[in-house]
Amino acid sequence: MDQSAREIIEREFENLREKLLDLTMRNQLLNFRPRSRTVEVVNHDPEYIYSYLVLNQKKMKLAPRIEEEETLDSEEDAPSSEDTPSDELEGPAEGIPLEENLMEVEDENILQTALTEAELQRRLFYINQRARTMIQEQGYNILYLALGFLEWRTEGEPDIRRAPLVLVPVSLERRRAGSSFSLRWDGSEIITNMSLQARLREEGVELPEFSMPSSPGGVSAYLKRVEGAVSSMEGWGVTDEVQLGFFSFTKFLMYMDLDPSSYPNWDEIVDRPLLKALFSIEIDDDSEEVDIDSIPYRDLYHVVDADSSQIAVIEDVKAGKNLVVEGPPGTGKSQTIVNLIAELMASGKTVLFVSEKMAALEVVKSRLDSIGLGRFCLELHSHKARKKDVLNELEATLMEAEADRPEAEREFRRIEKLRDELNEYRRALHEPLYSIQLSPFQLFGMKERAEKYFKGELPFVRIPSPETITPDEWDEALVELRNLAKLAELLPPLQENPWSGTDPGMMLPSDVRELEILLESIMKTADRLTASLKEFQERYGFMRVKTPAELRGLAEVVSVVAESRPFDLGVLESSIWDRYRADAFTLLDKLESYTRKREILDRFHESVHGVDLEALLRDYLKESSSRIKFLSGRYRKIRNEIDALYVGRAPENDYEVVEDLENLMDVMSLREELERYSGVAERFFGPMWNPENPPLEDLRATAEWIVRFRDLHSDGMISERTLECISRGLDGEKLLSDFEDIMEIYNELEDKLSRLQKGINTHAHVLFNSMPEDVPFRAWRSRVKAWSEALNLLPLWSQYLEKKRLCMKTRGAAFIPIIESGIIRMDDIRPAMEGNLADALLERAFREIPTLYTFIGDLHEAKIREFRELDSRIIELNRKRLIHQLNSNMPTVFGGAAPNSEESILSGEFTRKRGHMPLRKLLKLAGGTVKRIKPCFMMSPLSIAQYLDPRSSQLQFDVVIFDEASQVKPEDALGAFLRARTAVVMGDTNQLPPTSFFDQMISAEEDSEDEATAADIES
Repeated sequence: MDQSAREIIEREFENLREKLLDLTMRNQLLNFRPRSRTVEVVNHDPEYIYSYLVLNQKKMKLAPRIEEEETLDSEEDAPSSEDTPSDELEGPAEGIPLEENLMEVEDENILQTALTEAELQRRLFYINQRARTMIQEQGYNILYLALGFLEWRTEGEPDIRRAPLVLVPVSLERRRAGSSFSLRWDGSEIITNMSLQARLREEGVELPEFSMPSSPGGVSAYLKRVEGAVSSMEGWGVTDEVQLGFFSFTKFLMYMDLDPSSYPNWDEIVDRPLLKALFSIEIDDDSEEVDIDSIPYRDLYHVVDADSSQIAVIEDVKAGKNLVVEGPPGTGKSQTIVNLIAELMASGKTVLFVSEKMAALEVVKSRLDSIGLGRFCLELHSHKARKKDVLNELEATLMEAEADRPEAEREFRRIEKLRDELNEYRRALHEPLYSIQLSPFQLFGMKERAEKYFKGELPFVRIPSPETITPDEWDEALVELRNLAKLAELLPPLQENPWSGTDPGMMLPSDVRELEILLESIMKTADRLTASLKEFQERYGFMRVKTPAELRGLAEVVSVVAESRPFDLGVLESSIWDRYRADAFTLLDKLESYTRKREILDRFHESVHGVDLEALLRDYLKESSSRIKFLSGRYRKIRNEIDALYVGRAPENDYEVVEDLENLMDVMSLREELERYSGVAERFFGPMWNPENPPLEDLRATAEWIVRFRDLHSDGMISERTLECISRGLDGEKLLSDFEDIMEIYNELEDKLSRLQKGINTHAHVLFNSMPEDVPFRAWRSRVKAWSEALNLLPLWSQYLEKKRLCMKTRGAAFIPIIESGIIRMDDIRPAMEGNLADALLERAFREIPTLYTFIGDLHEAKIREFRELDSRIIELNRKRLIHQLNSNMPTVFGGAAPNSEESILSGEFTRKRGHMPLRKLLKLAGGTVKRIKPCFMMSPLSIAQYLDPRSSQLQFDVVIFDEASQVKPEDALGAFLRARTAVVMGDTNQLPPTSFFDQMISAEEDSEDEATAADIES
């Protein structure tokens, strides 16, 4: 340690030490003043009282003065002690000689007082209450019977002060409420008035030590020695006055205990990390955190239940760390202390447990007693530290039968396996996952809260790549989506918002006005188009047009109808053209063929129609094929018949004759067929059909027009009105002109709509879910009208879209649809996002982490139950293991101890009947052996100073544990810290600080408390 750090420690140490020193005249040990909480004994000398109380260890009764019988009722009318001046308490009542007011001493155990019965009982009740409270709260006795007083004064001051010389620690007893009190020596050591001793040194006087004489004359001898020591001091003297009152050596004892010169190893103590930490000197702490789940169970000695935080504290202390453990009542501090003491003793370490309050110490001690470990703890909390009691307890511990070592390996192996399995699931459940760094446990909580918020109907959103989302990205998305949802609440629902499907960008007031003008113009143009179409349709009978596609279809119809000529209405309406139009063109083909070949008929007589031309041609072909046909009469006969059919001379060549006959047969067949289908042909063409003089070109053109017309008719574009117009004859040019006017209006409308769509960045298929040519004119008109009426929403809609674009860039883009659909509102954003993110990440985690996927709740609960049962079993085994270990480490005190060894000294004290050495001396001489018997000392800050000699290296401890540290003043705690290498300070910063109530009890200041009432005394 560098010199500056050492100087800081020693300076601060001395500052705290000085706070313990009280050599002022407020100290009753220096300046005794009789008060309402003191009682003077007037009939016995100190020698007799010491002999009776201490040497004979008998009780003495406190008796009132002799006077006429009084009842308690009359006493209540007398002035109370509160109303009595303090100087009146120093002697008998006025006007009554002391000798005449004293009871003749008939009983040797009577301590005569100068107080009335009522006043004596009131005072003793009050004193007893306060003394018991002090023991209960602080753990030590401050009620003493002072034997002999030194009258002294400082030079230059006339006031005489009185200081007690021999202080016998006593206690008050009574058999029942309302009965008289008796006085008993409490068995504690009787020591010198050290405060007076220190104060007199300032005056150059050395007060002799008092060493508990074992003979009746010891007190008188001591008083004479004091008288001799002060004989040179003018005005000083010794009296045999006896007073019962409150005195305390605590602060002075602790002050003396903190004298650095009393510690042979002071340099080493100052250099300890503990002291550096106490005085805020920076020290290097390179110790690692202990993984409590990796500790083998055989290395743990928990003797009561402990949670993970308590185990962590214990393991840190075992690792040599200095700790401050904070926790309010009910957080298991006493449990932790019990386990910590057990673990340290199991590690072979010694423990100094310190508590200012007796109650806190008794809580820990009773817990240790209940599990069989209390006998390894030495309780030295002041009034508990009676020599004989301590020796009896040490001897009883040594005599305890040694228990067998319990076997626990099987339990250790099983519980470690269960621990590993449970921890594996716990780690899987609590390990932060993915970029968002949330554990499955947290995700389950998020999902459950979301499901509860939405009452089991959480809107589902599929989040893309949820595992890559970071906390910052998620927070950004949450903020932007909430902003978007807030704007959405100011707009109509998306399905009702006329601007849905548009993206106008920034809209300034001038932009809105320009748009308003365009919308008005479009509505007017649309109205003109509607009116023109209506008039056109009524005039020509065309079916009503609703869409641009239908308008283009009408253009084709108009072009066809414009080419029409007057027709028979029946032909136009005939459905034969729909079913048999191919037959019409077949008839036309036959008619053309007949017309082309019909000239052959002019070369033959009409009689040819009655001849079987097919048979004639067959016979002729047969006969004409012979080379000697000229010799055949049959040939000549057939030839003559053929020649007769010709109007003129028949061809000489047989081949020409055959060709003529074949052509004749073909024409005659066509003619017969045309005659046979003449009725059908008339249905197709009406009066235009004339096979003998047909207008072939007109017929074919008509057929083609009718086909086109009938197709249009079947599409529903033509009405009966149109047919009538055509049958009467239609002005095609007028029709085309009228339609061109309509198309001009349509083109104007189309141009304006195109400008509008571009201006607000939309398209027909977005607005109407249709192709532009299929959007009805009326739909456009309605939408434009809605836009015109909602122009005030357009700037807000523009802002909404800008926010939406920001949201689209975040990891929350998938939630936009359910915001726009109105499924969730702004307040629903967080639970909706958290629920869906948790769901998505848990789904992924279950796929990737087998421990989660294979988790079975019932099996897990069974493991937990088995773990708890084993843990309880192991706690029981740990108690037995530790008891066995501590018993095995007991020193050999009875028999075989080396002369003058600690064991020999202790054995001698066990066998001694009386005259035992003081505890401080015993611990100084045999402290090491006592610590082996009882590795844990349980003390108060006072008892440490009183019984642990700092000059003994055997009275150093490995660990000091402070309980309820907030109740201990820093200067009171120093003695404990000097006696240990490691400290554990446990307490509650919210607890009230130490009170000065008990300091006031031993102060020489005037009383401020109320005395006990008569009702108190009788209770």
